[in-house]
Amino acid sequence: MKPAKLIPLVAIIFLVSCAPKTGERIRESPDQSENRTNELLRPGLPMNTVREAWGSPDSVDENCYRDECLIVWIYKGSSNVSYLFFEDGILVSWQ
Repeated sequence: MKPAKLIPLVAIIFLVSCAPKTGERIRESPDQSENRTNELLRPGLPMNTVREAWGSPDSVDENCYRDECLIVWIYKGSSNVSYLFFEDGILVSWQ
């Protein structure tokens, strides 16, 4: 392979290797969490998709009554707290 053709290939490999991996996003601030609510959340998303978008929750509560369980992911910011509600591993609502 000629050196002139090798340089663009090396540049592409370098750029791809610098990109963040899935699940490596960082919650920058509480304001970022508010933006994510409006931009990324919608009912029906599976837990793993929400975790990729928002990162791991600060805490998790599980509330079960009879045969139904509601899992609540809690994200704490400096000025707000966000609650994401899941049933059977699917996002059903948030506040």
